[in-house]
Parts: sequence; structure tokens; C-alpha cells
Amino acid sequence: MGEFRPLAQLAKMGVSLAVEELYPKENKKDPDVVRKVLNPREDGYLGSNIENMRLVFLYENDLPIRFFDVGGTKKIRRKHDHRDEEGKPSSSRMEIRHRIKPKMGDPYDEERNRQFVRKGPTDRDFVRTPSATNNVRMVEFGDLGKVQMHKIGVKSQDGELYLRIQLIGFSWAYWIRRHNRQQVAFTVDFGPDWNEWPEFQERVRECSDEGLIELTDIVAEPDDEVEDLTEGLRKGFGRIVWYDELSDTGCIVLAPGETYEGEPIEEAKLHWRQVITESAFEVVDLERGDLVSYQSLGPIPENTRHGNSFKAQALAVQVLEED
Repeated sequence: MGEFRPLAQLAKMGVSLAVEELYPKENKKDPDVVRKVLNPREDGYLGSNIENMRLVFLYENDLPIRFFDVGGTKKIRRKHDHRDEEGKPSSSRMEIRHRIKPKMGDPYDEERNRQFVRKGPTDRDFVRTPSATNNVRMVEFGDLGKVQMHKIGVKSQDGELYLRIQLIGFSWAYWIRRHNRQQVAFTVDFGPDWNEWPEFQERVRECSDEGLIELTDIVAEPDDEVEDLTEGLRKGFGRIVWYDELSDTGCIVLAPGETYEGEPIEEAKLHWRQVITESAFEVVDLERGDLVSYQSLGPIPENTRHGNSFKAQALAVQVLEED
């Protein structure tokens, strides 16, 4: 498991963050009213049972950073508070506000929450943060067309809320000509293939027009060495391929020759509730390459599939220390 210091990570990028607890709204037209400003611990811990909150990001306008939301269909919603009549940023100091509205969950309603909750130390409802609405994306641009995407948001584990920032994509952007039109393309170093996300390609084009990133016609070549995460694995062991901090789900690569229900299987889904921890209050944070063991492979509950391609999930997972 990694060491997480979200506020320090943002500060290194030149971004400061305030977390505000808001009074619940009576209706959608009510203005946001700040109840108090929260002070996250160094590890990002915020507290529990906070039903309404807002993340406020501050950074200089000329910093090569932009924020946006992503809808369920990967539709991008821009996050800019200060723009002129032409739609360009009009303030030297940007303030981006992102509202998070967690939902109350009943830990004993097993029919509704059987995969996402377990009985905690207290008999109470607790706050959940659905991953579709608990985060904002921050894109950081660099030299030679370097593009990095971070996911920033609040996650809940048994009602305890944690601020998290996670690098989810790293690519090199460049110009190509397609259908008699200059378009943005990407060479993927890590994460998803943004060549299959037209809205993001257009967003990078706009940022190029703003001077935030300089693109060339030359593809920046990534490292040719491909990491083999299966090396040295045997049955019952695996390594983390990816782990989404805000949805608390991930992917484990399995040992060569592993099977499930008589069929070959290379990867399995991981949910944080299947990770065995020393304490009920220990937050689950995993990183690519972490070595794990698992007791068995099992079916994925129908209410948690959400269109994923996994054949099975890993059960009773333990994170192992390596020499």
C-alpha cells in the first residue's frame, strides 16, 4: 500500500485546496452556504457523516493545469468560474469549485448494499460517495506534448471520508492529419487510450490554442520496456494492475495457467471490501505492482458488474510485503 499525502501532492503542482462543509439545500435553487471549512489530515482524512461538501481549488491562470467533470457518457463539463465574453479565462487567479454530495447508506440493508457495505463498529447509517459523482479531473500539461490526468475527490470506507488524488493517465500528445483535418492524437505511456475519447482530444486542442501545451508532428516515444507483472507469480498470488482510489475497485493480474470454472483467466476484479486489513478502520489504498495473495476466485454480484468484462473477483485478498 502506498503513502498518500494529497495536499502535499497538490502543493507541488502549485495548487492549493480548501474543503468546505455546506448546509444541506432545501431545493436546487438554494445558494450554497458554508457551514465550516474542514481541515484534512496530512493523509487526507476528513471525518465522517458529512453530507454536503465542496472542493475549492486555487491556482494561477498561467499554470498549465485545467479542471473538468466527466459524465457517464464521458461527456466533459468544464470547470471554470472566471471567463470573459470570448470564453477565455479572465482572472490571473483561478478558483474552481466542485460540489460533492455523498449519499446516506444503510449498512444493514444487504439486499441493496450487500457488496459495498459491511457491519461497522457502530449501529448507524453512514455516508457513501458514489464514484460517478465524487471526483473532478485535473489535467497537467508538460513539455513535448506531455499530458497527465489526475482524479481528485472524496471516497468513503464505512462512512469515514478521505480526500484522494490519483494519477490515472499519462500520454504524449501530437498532431496528426486525418480526413483533411488536423487532429490531436496520443501515444499512451500509462492508463486509458485517449485516442478513443474525441471530447478529450478536442479539449487538448483548445488548451493548445490557449498556449498551455505545445504539440508537434513528432510522436514522443515511450519507454520500450514493457513491465511483466506476472513474473514470478504462482497460483493464489497476483499483482495490482490498476486500482481506482475513488471507486475503490481495481484489477489483479493472475499467475499464468490460473483457471476459473474450468476456463483460463488472466485478470480478476478487486473490491476493497475483499482486502483483509489489520484493523476495521484501516483505509485500503493500493498501487500498481503491489503483490497480493487471495483465497479463491468467486462470481461478481450482478448489482456490481456495471458492464465490466471481468469473469471473476478475488476473495479474501491480502497485501504482501516484498523484500
